[in-house]
Amino acid sequence: MSASPFSLKAERSLFREDEFEDVNALPGEDELSHLASDLDITTYPSVRIPRTTDEQVLIVKPKEYAHFHCPLTLPLPSLWPDRPLLLRAARTHGFDAQDTRAPASFDAVPYPFETSLFKGHLLVRLHNNPKCSAYFKGKARLSSVVVSGQFKQPVPFADLVTGQEFCHAIKNPGAILSAAALKLFKLLAPLLRVKLGKRETYFLSPLAQTVQAMHVSENPFSLSPDCQVPEDTRLLGGDFASGNLDFAARKKLFSKSSTLEKFTYLPGLHYTFDFYNDKIDINNFELRILGKTFDLASYLLGQPVRVLARTLSPGGEGDGYAWNFEMWHEKQTLAAAGHVRDPAASD
Repeated sequence: MSASPFSLKAERSLFREDEFEDVNALPGEDELSHLASDLDITTYPSVRIPRTTDEQVLIVKPKEYAHFHCPLTLPLPSLWPDRPLLLRAARTHGFDAQDTRAPASFDAVPYPFETSLFKGHLLVRLHNNPKCSAYFKGKARLSSVVVSGQFKQPVPFADLVTGQEFCHAIKNPGAILSAAALKLFKLLAPLLRVKLGKRETYFLSPLAQTVQAMHVSENPFSLSPDCQVPEDTRLLGGDFASGNLDFAARKKLFSKSSTLEKFTYLPGLHYTFDFYNDKIDINNFELRILGKTFDLASYLLGQPVRVLARTLSPGGEGDGYAWNFEMWHEKQTLAAAGHVRDPAASD
C-alpha cells in the first residue's frame, strides 16, 4: 500500500543545514538585538507566530501525491504552474487534505480567497510579465501585490499589521540588517515591531501606514493586469473626508498610534491595497537593499516569503489572519540533488 504524503514523517530535511554557514548563529544572539533595542523597535509585547510550515518540508512525487495546499509538502517543481515560482495560501487559510484546487497565480490572475476576517481576491504582478507592461511602465517597481475585498467584522487599524514572519530559525541576517538598514526601516515605519529570535523572527508594522496605495469604496474594485490603484481614503472620514490627503500624508498620519486608534476597517466597504515594491525581486528570489543584493533562499532556510495581514490580538473566531500567502522559489527545493520523496517507493 502506498504511503500518503500527509502522514509521512520527514526523513530528510528539504534544506541541508551544512549548505549554510553557521545556521545556529541566530540574530537574537548578536549585536543586532541591542541595536534594535536602542532604536526602540523591540519594546512592544511579543507577537505569537503560529507554526504554519513544517521544519522539514518534503518535495513529493509523483503527481497523484502532490498537494499544493499541504503545509508539510511541496509538489515537484515541474508541476508548479508558474515554475520556478509557487504561490499558495498558507495553513492559516484552513487545510483540507482533499483540496484539489490549483494554487494562486503569479500571472496577474485574481485569486479568490476567504478567511475568518476577510473575503476577497489576490492579484500578483511581476515586472517582467508582458501582460502588466502598462502598469510597470516608467516605474522602478519589481512587483505589485494587490488585495481587494471586504472585512467580515470590524478590525481596528491599530490591530492589523503586515510584514514578514518566520516560525522557524533563519540564518543570521546581520549582513542585511546593518545599523543603516535598521535606522532606515525605523524612519519609514516608526511603529515597526521587530523580533530577532532564536526560534522565530518577525518584522511587522501597521498595514494602514505601510501599504503603498489604499482605495476605499462602496463598490467592488475591478482587478486587471494593468489596473492602477488610486489613493482614495475619503470614506475613512475624519481628516480623510476632504479627499485632499495623498498616500504620503496617510503614511505620516498613521505613523502615530494615537491616529491609528481612531479608525476601524468596517464590513460593508470595499478595501483595495497595492503593496508594490522595488526591493524584493521574486523572479530571482533576491533582496536588493542599500546597493547590495542578497539571495533570500540562503537566509530563510526553507521558509517562504509571505504576503500577510494579521491582527496583533486574535480574539473570537479564527486565527487572526485576514490573509496569509506563501511565495516559494524553485532554488529552495534542492530537487536537482535528489532530495525528493517518492511515496510509491515505499509500497
